[in-house]
Amino acid sequence: MLESYLMKKILKIIILSFLISGCAKHTGTYNKEDSAFLTYSFETATGGIITNHFLFGENSIKLAGRAKLRCKKINPEFKVKNLRQTYRGNLITDQMSIFEYDCK
Repeated sequence: MLESYLMKKILKIIILSFLISGCAKHTGTYNKEDSAFLTYSFETATGGIITNHFLFGENSIKLAGRAKLRCKKINPEFKVKNLRQTYRGNLITDQMSIFEYDCK
């Protein structure tokens, strides 16, 4: 009896934590011009963040081009440095993958 109560309580805590983890806010300014359906671009002073749906979003070549255009917007001589995927979307928690990049 006690074990089933504890299991139910732990299960509720796990489900709640999954729901809350999807509520994180992105830093930077939202860029409407460089955003597309299921792909969003956020600009920072030295680079940016691109969120992309893991199934229906753009491919990695288009995302790299999007980052390259942003770096050229900051300074025409800047190039994309350190484009990395910091979170891979999935069906259970959050469906948006997150890519971060720096411009130098």
